[in-house]
Amino acid sequence: MDVPPRTSWLGSPAIFLPRRQASKVFDEALTFHPTPRMIAVRLAIEFWRAVGPPALMYATFFTDVAASVTLATRFSPRNLALILPGVFLASAIAVVLVVALLKWILVGRYRPRVEPQWANFVRRSELVTGLYENTAVPALLDWLAGNFVDNGWRVKRMHKLIVMSAAYRQSSQSRCAVMAPTWADGYIWRRPISPSSTW
Repeated sequence: MDVPPRTSWLGSPAIFLPRRQASKVFDEALTFHPTPRMIAVRLAIEFWRAVGPPALMYATFFTDVAASVTLATRFSPRNLALILPGVFLASAIAVVLVVALLKWILVGRYRPRVEPQWANFVRRSELVTGLYENTAVPALLDWLAGNFVDNGWRVKRMHKLIVMSAAYRQSSQSRCAVMAPTWADGYIWRRPISPSSTW
């Protein structure tokens, strides 16, 4: 079979590829023989790619815990159960916004391009992808895609799901008499739930 000029085909039997990404010629230092500096930059970016997502999630978690403890001292349990879902939703939205901001700072606007394997853009793009997949998606986007769409975009349904969860329905009563002496020892394992109670 004669192949028409300036066309691309793949496989056997051959399938015509209507559009093919143009390739470019790059220096070998950017493809097969990177410099020590490029290797160091890649290792630094890979370090942040491994450490960044859990660090952001832990920071969010501890911020949520600190907000919950602070609010627990100011509101009754009933009001706290109504306020905390909004606090957790706000922190999830904050995670998504942080990832979006980092994407704009590190990568900018995506556009069709051809980059060599050792280009910094490739590593920065992978860093942002790692942050997105490991923080923004589990924090909010996956939840929104599944829960809101399945329930007709009703916020009330999500609020009910959170408030009726096992974490919110746990009793605040002491379940272990052995822990009672910890007050005298100075180890506080449970905070009194009354807003007027003191340590």
